[in-house]
Amino acid sequence: MNLFGISKKTAALLGGGLLLAAAFVGSVPFLPNGPQEPTSVRIPRGAPWEEAVDSIRPALRFPILFRVWASLKNPPDSVRGGHYVLESGEGSRSLYGRIAGGWEDPVRISYHSVDDFGALAAKLSVQLDADSAAFDAVLRSDSFWVANGNIPKAERLAAFVPNSFEVYWSAKPEEVLVKLLEGYVAFWTPERKAQAQAQGLTPVQVATLASIVQKETAKGEEMPRVAGLYLNRLRQGIKLQSDPTVIYAYRAWRPQTKPVRRVLNYMLRAPGPYNTYQVMGLPPGPIAVPEIQALQAVLQAEKHRYIYMCADPDRLGFHRFAVTDVEHEKNRLDYIAWLNRRKIYR
Repeated sequence: MNLFGISKKTAALLGGGLLLAAAFVGSVPFLPNGPQEPTSVRIPRGAPWEEAVDSIRPALRFPILFRVWASLKNPPDSVRGGHYVLESGEGSRSLYGRIAGGWEDPVRISYHSVDDFGALAAKLSVQLDADSAAFDAVLRSDSFWVANGNIPKAERLAAFVPNSFEVYWSAKPEEVLVKLLEGYVAFWTPERKAQAQAQGLTPVQVATLASIVQKETAKGEEMPRVAGLYLNRLRQGIKLQSDPTVIYAYRAWRPQTKPVRRVLNYMLRAPGPYNTYQVMGLPPGPIAVPEIQALQAVLQAEKHRYIYMCADPDRLGFHRFAVTDVEHEKNRLDYIAWLNRRKIYR
């Protein structure tokens, strides 16, 4: 017996229990507390600590253990937020450190061809924390473009090459867009610049023609032929007479929300350098952000003698190509007759 009236055996048991309890408490921060499978969570930028905990709680095996550990660490009032991948074997200590410290995991984003900066802003906003208005404001800011190559307004769509990119979900719009501009540098290798030069084009002119080719056909196998046709017209001093450029110029001249389904004669009067029925050569810049497939179609354009094309009513989405006026007129009349049978007037 000791002073407290406890036997040595009981004291030993109590001591062992205390040691076990201490060991358990000490192991709490390291016990696996993540989900069964890696799980992504997003915590809003500047969220209060309790809101951050609520964001990850459904993914934790033992939410109470995380709260106990966090309470011992004096958590911040608010967090930086971001995207976090919770790993299955991760303990409360690691989870707390990453979220309290704002050590987020990057996300992979992607986008395809877009018609304008408003559409690009919308696509980015659904994948990241910033809203479309924030992205749009940067894209339309001259100061952003001056700081990133001093790119003229007409050429800015050419600065983007659709691909996938790793960025932080909570990154500022300026940071995300600078990352996207790296796609241009990655695409325009010395080999591709040499291919552009062989076609007699600059990279911006390649992007401009690619945007027209892409609007003319959605069929990847047809793009090199369409590109070759426009290159033939450029080299022979023939106006491109591309309907997508007319639509672009017309919508700038007479803004409207209704889509243009058919180019009519009065639309050909749309003023400006983008109407290739009126001006010779390429427009001053792209009419959309072209896909890599369209860029490659221009760089590796098919060699042929075609200078005319018309939608093929027998193979929707494809075109009929012609070398002479007579061939083209027949194709054109066939297509007009098909449109009229379906009463497609505008």
